[in-house]
Amino acid sequence: MVAAGKFLKYSRWENYGTTLGIKAGNQLEMVTARIEYQPDWSQNWFSLTCGQRLVKQGKVWLSPLSEGFKDSHVLGVGSRTAIGFPASRDKLFLVTFLDSLSLEAEAKVMQAMASRPASYGCFEAMNLDGGASVGLAHQEEIFIAAGT
Repeated sequence: MVAAGKFLKYSRWENYGTTLGIKAGNQLEMVTARIEYQPDWSQNWFSLTCGQRLVKQGKVWLSPLSEGFKDSHVLGVGSRTAIGFPASRDKLFLVTFLDSLSLEAEAKVMQAMASRPASYGCFEAMNLDGGASVGLAHQEEIFIAAGT
């Protein structure tokens, strides 16, 4: 985990899943370490390693077993949250799905957003978590409380 340019934590779980990295100048990157390469953490001022890759270079890309995920709760249908960015890399989208869906359905929604007129689609996207760990707050007002 990297925040404010400082290396905070590393665990063996960092070798699983996909990492969203933000470099100086807010340059976004998404890396699946087991399949691509181990990111150079010193280049990021922020990073988040989590769930399965959903979209890679504009195409639905699902390979959860290759990323190290085997849990049926993760691979099945459930509440989901995803993060991604368009090819322009000038926006970051955080999407919470309140209805349960599969990883494939989640990936297709994240990718399909690209066909919208305002180009809201994701060129790169990954699954985060869903269910009780999802919460939403803005300026000290809680819209969705975690654990509900």
